[in-house]
Amino acid sequence: MASVHLPRMCCYLADTGTNLVLGFKPTLCHSTCVCSAVMGLGVLAFCYYRSYGKKEQQCVSMGRILNVATFLGTSGLLLRSLIWLCAPDFLSSQESWFPRAVCVLISTWILYFYSVLFWAFFCFSLEVAQLFSPNPERFRKLYAFVCWGAPSLLWLHGLLILVLPNTPEDSCDSKQGLVLFHDILVYVPFMLALLGSPLILRHAITKVPVVLRMRCGIYTSSERFREHNLCRRFFQICSAFITCWVCNIFCDFLLLLVETYGDTEPPQQMQMAALTTWVIMVRHPNTQHKLGQC
Repeated sequence: MASVHLPRMCCYLADTGTNLVLGFKPTLCHSTCVCSAVMGLGVLAFCYYRSYGKKEQQCVSMGRILNVATFLGTSGLLLRSLIWLCAPDFLSSQESWFPRAVCVLISTWILYFYSVLFWAFFCFSLEVAQLFSPNPERFRKLYAFVCWGAPSLLWLHGLLILVLPNTPEDSCDSKQGLVLFHDILVYVPFMLALLGSPLILRHAITKVPVVLRMRCGIYTSSERFREHNLCRRFFQICSAFITCWVCNIFCDFLLLLVETYGDTEPPQQMQMAALTTWVIMVRHPNTQHKLGQC
């Protein structure tokens, strides 16, 4: 549920798309989010126990950043839903400074760590491709800096948008230039991970036979089997990412269309499609628990 509409729920005056998802069975959505987040954190803990508990070494350092970002981002989703279930009116009362501060803090926390996750997934593919070069650790520190630094700038920009407007007349719709610019920036790392990572991993696969010949001296059925397993693993990683996160694109696009209608009632089919993709998105807060395993 790392939607660009998440911080807009902390605004004094929400847009039409945000009001649509906020009013759709919130108890059911937050309960589903809690169950999904708990399951995701459980899977992440199991993977940690299986790999780190057995002293397995990771050959790609981005896997650790992916795990940390997934854990903290999913924990933020879990905390937000638990607060709403325990006190439904707390996060909704944005005219008081304390509920608004909590809403802003949790929402920006979630988007920050999911932005880290997107950058880390893109850098994960770059680091995998770098493993087949003569100097595999050449850009490792640069990748780590990009993963934590670039989302920090985006987080600061989003925080200023939410904090600086402090009157009930201020809104967070896409008609505001800074809000639209922030939404576009959110999708930059997402699209890099969604479109760039599969291409980079595919290019890395083409270097596998050459590397195996250099290390083993021969390229037999055993080496072909290792290449096949590596291709299958990369395919599973990219498929899991695309399947679980592409729904965010459709959901935010539909909510943007709903928002363009303004005071006019949007078509019922469009509203149902937006709500359906929203519910699907709520059910997938944690999708990257396997990326830390190399």
